[in-house]
Amino acid sequence: MLDEKSSLPLPARMADGLRRFEGRVLVVLSEKDLMAREFEETVTRSASWRKLLAQKRVSSLRLGHADHTFSSREWRNRVAAWTRDWVTSW
Repeated sequence: MLDEKSSLPLPARMADGLRRFEGRVLVVLSEKDLMAREFEETVTRSASWRKLLAQKRVSSLRLGHADHTFSSREWRNRVAAWTRDWVTSW
């Protein structure tokens, strides 16, 4: 038997998971990624998502011109450097 939350739409399940998770979170979005755009649109329409992402423990970065998989070496190196800096910042 599935629990009540498993039938919710993905954005609601993700928000619930982020609310319950107490650790730090790094969100990296790419500009030319349909999923990233959908996520950004969800955040724009949702006060609860905006509140979640405004928490001090949540960092968000956006890489212009990049695709979903960060397929160029330059993009992967940028994401790796951001991740390194984020991990060592706390």
